[in-house]
Amino acid sequence: MSTAQAEAPNSYRTPSCFTDISQLPIYNLTVKLRKTSELEINSSVVLIGKDLWRTTAHSVGYRMDPYITIIAPHKTIVAKVMLLDITKDVAYLSGDSTGLTPIPALSTPLEQSESVWNIGYPGLFDQRLTSTEGMFARVDKDRRIIVSAIAWGGMSGGASLRCNGDTLEIFGTITHTKRMILSERLRTNKQGKAHIHTTYMNSGYSIIAPLIE
Repeated sequence: MSTAQAEAPNSYRTPSCFTDISQLPIYNLTVKLRKTSELEINSSVVLIGKDLWRTTAHSVGYRMDPYITIIAPHKTIVAKVMLLDITKDVAYLSGDSTGLTPIPALSTPLEQSESVWNIGYPGLFDQRLTSTEGMFARVDKDRRIIVSAIAWGGMSGGASLRCNGDTLEIFGTITHTKRMILSERLRTNKQGKAHIHTTYMNSGYSIIAPLIE
């Protein structure tokens, strides 16, 4: 996920129907394009079924063969890519989920301006599982869901959730946040080559790949 150059959220808002988000099966995902490589991609991943995990395609480097580990409580799970959909920026992983309960899928359609939450590991500001609150805005022409809940770097692959009574339901995977250009400046590097340096800010809207089309 592209890092937005803006201040961190100043509050961590827990979903109204769930008191402890740390109990949710949303974990840190670490990916190496080669097992021996020192370079890691860090993101988020969500359990959606028995031994079935969902994250973004860019979180696994758009590849079927990276070395993937899921950092779950008290254990590390080695996972493999089962399915990759680059167009939707979604990846499905296979990995042991013994003792873990998946988050149930959306049971009824989202309503306009309904409260929703993005949950994942922002990384840029905090290593804790974090929830940000917003509203369901609309579904765009590409069938992606637009919500006003903020998503920060590292929350890619995390879950977008709603409260249905006293139950949390997942309706999609966080892919990225819309950004706006804050400023553009002409700069020169050490070799004397001029380039445009662009500073972005978070627009406050996140793009969600729906779990169910």
